[in-house]
Amino acid sequence: MFQQYLSVFREKLPLGESFDLKERSLIIGGRHAVCYFLDGLTDSELMQHVLDYFIRLQPQDMVSVSTSQAFIEQHLPFMNSALTGPDCEDAITQLYAGLVPLLVEGLDKIIILDVRAYPGRSVEEPQKEKSLRGAKDGFTEGFMQNIALIRRRLRDNRLIFSHFTIGNMSRTDVAMVYMKGIADEKLVERIRSLLDEQEKDPNLETLAVGDQSLLEKILRGGKLNPFPKVRYSQRPDIISAHISEGKVAIIVDNSPTVMLVPVGIFDFLQDVD
Repeated sequence: MFQQYLSVFREKLPLGESFDLKERSLIIGGRHAVCYFLDGLTDSELMQHVLDYFIRLQPQDMVSVSTSQAFIEQHLPFMNSALTGPDCEDAITQLYAGLVPLLVEGLDKIIILDVRAYPGRSVEEPQKEKSLRGAKDGFTEGFMQNIALIRRRLRDNRLIFSHFTIGNMSRTDVAMVYMKGIADEKLVERIRSLLDEQEKDPNLETLAVGDQSLLEKILRGGKLNPFPKVRYSQRPDIISAHISEGKVAIIVDNSPTVMLVPVGIFDFLQDVD
């Protein structure tokens, strides 16, 4: 499997053409291994620690390791990791999202290491939604960071984040957020169906303008309505409050604004203060 995976990666990846795409060969416990990563989306310091640990493994440390799952359990208990295979397409998609595929000789699957470090700005108060007494944090362009800002405020088992990957070229992460048992189930299923359609659309190449592009795709062909169909906000406290009341939020990677549905006219007449 190792040589099979290696040949597929070298065939499909533009190695030598794109300077930020790196291939690193190493020896792990006497076995040949290769990892791939994108310079700029990888935490170089954490990656250095991981590679240093791998290099120090001895052949006797790998005697009982016959599967990729056993490798993770014995030698990767300290970091986020996952498995994929035998299809390499999923691993390549995750590579372009900043994760690191690791191929190890003698193991059955591809090991995915989560050492991402996305470039982005710090959490700060939104310029257009300032508050005198409210929280001073706001959403950023970081997908997981925005999810954490909501999770921090709603520590409940009913809070659900449903993940979608939209755009054949951009592979943009999108999350639908709702409170199970509080949000209208028919509304949740309708939005899920719309997002599923966009995820499977072979003609949708990219979400070039993030949430604006997604909104245009979802609302296309709707009834003529002069009123706003969604509300945008950059404040986690506002989005969290509406989610707890049964509304549904949509988070799009690379966008500092979160969409909220459904909305009524009075939702636009409220103020944080």
